[in-house]
Amino acid sequence: MKQITNVNIWDLDGTVINSFHRVQPCLDKAGNLDLNRYLSEACKHELIVQDSLLPLVELMRRQMDAPNTINYIVTARTMFKSDYYFLRKQGLRGRNKDNIQVFSRDTIHKFAPLSDVKHIYNSRDADYKAFYFDHIIRLHGREGVNYTMYDDHKGVLEKAREYGFNAVDATQLNEMLSIGIKLASEQFLDETIQDDLDIDYLNQRLSFAWQQLTEEEQDYYSVKYPKLAQAM
Repeated sequence: MKQITNVNIWDLDGTVINSFHRVQPCLDKAGNLDLNRYLSEACKHELIVQDSLLPLVELMRRQMDAPNTINYIVTARTMFKSDYYFLRKQGLRGRNKDNIQVFSRDTIHKFAPLSDVKHIYNSRDADYKAFYFDHIIRLHGREGVNYTMYDDHKGVLEKAREYGFNAVDATQLNEMLSIGIKLASEQFLDETIQDDLDIDYLNQRLSFAWQQLTEEEQDYYSVKYPKLAQAM
């Protein structure tokens, strides 16, 4: 068994997949999923296949092949055949079965006592995902392992920090990457984005994007993302 030193935990919706068109109507004011509405309205095959990908997905794909690294998808979804079909179609499932596993609300019963399943299933997103955080830590331990959570939910990111994980705000990073994409030429993207997108590349890409902004745009993003602006 290979030694694992990096564990990446990926959210789907709003992190690597743009499913806003069908998920947004099912969110409450705090950004938590209304499960009943989601299951009844948003899980239709014809809607799922209309989902698209967000820029951060390229880092996810790269990390699926990184040495000493294992990746988990921890999603608030209940996963159906159409969800797995979409993941396979986009190269996010089936490339390396030992390097990616999906944890969702419908898999809770595999890892929790039957008496706890209903409570965990109905928990808010942060508490629900904390259940899987505990499970993943039991699998890999703490010593010598670096954990990173990629999510767009503020509560989940805060929970990840409580666990001592690196917490990457996917909303912020996707927005800045999108700015870079708009600023770069199609040829530049075709030559670089598939092969060179990693953490160092992300930092370079964000820096490049920042330098191409007008002063007015930099002022806008300095207010919106002050920590990012300081880093640039």
